[in-house]
Amino acid sequence: GTMGQTAAGLAFSPDAEQRFLYVADLGDSQVAILNRKTLDVLGTFGKPGANPGEFGTLHHLAVDSKGSIYTAEIGRGRRAQKFVPTVGGRP
Repeated sequence: GTMGQTAAGLAFSPDAEQRFLYVADLGDSQVAILNRKTLDVLGTFGKPGANPGEFGTLHHLAVDSKGSIYTAEIGRGRRAQKFVPTVGGRP
């Protein structure tokens, strides 16, 4: 990461095995998707910015029972966004 990879929030996938761990990466303004058992990074989404799908100061995230990911920003962003997973499990 470019700014120290600050993990600002964590959430587990809603499946019974909780196979995925979602990490709100404040420093890189993205959400990382990890294999919960190995902690290998499977993918990321998001980038710095103010447009939909981009993050200002990504500070928290949560996942609902359907696997949708909700993110919250602090500072100038001060907004929440919702990401709905696709068939492959990524928003």
